[in-house]
Amino acid sequence: NTTFSPLIIGGFNGTIDEIRLFNRAVTGEIIDRIWFAPHATLGSMHDVVVQPFPSFASFDFNLNSLKTREKKITTEDVVKFTGEPAGFSFNWDFDDGTTGNGSIVYHRFTKPGFYKVVMKATDPETGVTTPFTKTIHVWDATPPMFNGLEYAEAENCCVNLSWNNASDDSPFVLYYVYMNNVNSEFNYNHPCLITTNTSCTIHNLKPGVTYCFTVKAKDSAGNTDNNTVVKTTTPFDHLPPVFNGIKKALNISNAPGKILLSWDKAKDCSSVVYNIYVSTTPHGYNLSEPYNTTKNNWYIFKCKQNKKYYFAVKAEDVWGNKENNTKEVNATPVWEKNPPEITDVKVKPVLQEAGETVNITCKVKDNYFVNKVSLNITYPDGTTRNLTITHNKTTNGVYYCNKTYTLVGEYSYFIWATDECDNSNKSSTHSFFIQDTTPPEITNVIDYPDPQKEKGYVNISCNVTDNSKVNMVKVNITYPDGSWVNTTMLGNYYHNITYNITGIYQYFIWANDTSNNINTSEVYRFEIKPLDVTPPVTTKNVGEPRFGENNEWVTSHTMFNFTATDDYSGVNKTLTGYGSTADGQNG
Repeated sequence: NTTFSPLIIGGFNGTIDEIRLFNRAVTGEIIDRIWFAPHATLGSMHDVVVQPFPSFASFDFNLNSLKTREKKITTEDVVKFTGEPAGFSFNWDFDDGTTGNGSIVYHRFTKPGFYKVVMKATDPETGVTTPFTKTIHVWDATPPMFNGLEYAEAENCCVNLSWNNASDDSPFVLYYVYMNNVNSEFNYNHPCLITTNTSCTIHNLKPGVTYCFTVKAKDSAGNTDNNTVVKTTTPFDHLPPVFNGIKKALNISNAPGKILLSWDKAKDCSSVVYNIYVSTTPHGYNLSEPYNTTKNNWYIFKCKQNKKYYFAVKAEDVWGNKENNTKEVNATPVWEKNPPEITDVKVKPVLQEAGETVNITCKVKDNYFVNKVSLNITYPDGTTRNLTITHNKTTNGVYYCNKTYTLVGEYSYFIWATDECDNSNKSSTHSFFIQDTTPPEITNVIDYPDPQKEKGYVNISCNVTDNSKVNMVKVNITYPDGSWVNTTMLGNYYHNITYNITGIYQYFIWANDTSNNINTSEVYRFEIKPLDVTPPVTTKNVGEPRFGENNEWVTSHTMFNFTATDDYSGVNKTLTGYGSTADGQNG
């Protein structure tokens, strides 16, 4: 404070070119009182300039009452600028081509970047203007202007997408491509493609499947547009698979007569099958009729003859597109002539009851591989059956056939086997016998109705079964007068006739089978009654209240009790009548 003490300058090396005092206006009297320290190192004083500036000028800015250091300024924010000190006039330059006036101004920066904001504060007393500058960084919070996906065009197992450029102030914009099926939602965490281009092709799509696509634009600050444009399309497959044809045809060392065919997998966006063609002459196969078809890239061919075979393989996708390679390979199978060995042919039991199980077993071995085992059986009636038992094999290598037989007599059989090279062998002929000592079984003997009226029908029925075959079923009926009949039962064993003699009838069932085993049921009874010509006897009891000599007058509260009896046939139905007298009274 130079009012009370001098301002001392000095004590350092160098030369002072100029002194400016800024705190307030300085008078000549004050200048005269400035003392310079008498130090030799001070050097010389060239000039003293007095310039009256404002004592202080600055500004601050905030967002929604928050200090800017607590929140980044973005392109979406409106910034409040406040100039100091109070009472000064303020002019603002926001470095984006816009200006403002006043101690408090609001401004929005529409583009990201660094802005050098200049405030000029003018002191109304002196007219002196003091500039104050701050640099502000504005972050980008504005998403790109983007109209979304424009075109989605289906191609062969792919889809071409295109769109127009997004508009944004960022140095670059990325386009995120999303895809899903018709019945699913987009997963915005996993785009199928990210690109800076305005078009792309999505490959390896399944033909015939409808896909949905959408594209979002994201700027360098991470702002993503919110368009909702979705395009759908269905790719197709009109191109054949890319396939180089068959590669190898090799004999299998431990499987004579078999050749392993192999090839590299075809390339196609659809599922592929491989058509296999076989011929015994070069290119002699019929391309319209493949020998077989497989989804694998290999196939084991079983040769039927000991000669050279020629092979070709062609690929075809599920859309019917066929490639047309001309590759062919050939191979001659390794052949062996030793037939399978058949041993231990057995049957248990040799004599069996009709309808019971007979077990035939054998062992079959081959120096390579047994292909087929069959059991040939000749029945007592001369008919023959050939049964395949290839898959009826126990863990210890025994082939078997468990079967029941109902025809009585002698059965002859032999085993026949082949190997992979179609070498065959046949066992000697063996035999077993089926007998029938079991009589038929008679069950469910029923007569209906019982009792029955004279001249009415009575139906007698039963079930008869046999382990071999039922030959004949009869019913024997003894009449009340001692006479009897023995009648063959019809159809599913029934006998239905009328009876004129009243009384008790007795009957039993007799049956035999084709081996003449006989069985007889127990004795059963039914009754035939005379016709009933006597009506039932009825009685009536009248309760209170009642009036008249014969209780012919009653009221609506009178209770009645009716009874009916019939000693011969029994009462079938009881009917009650109700009426009124001629004068309108109930009766």
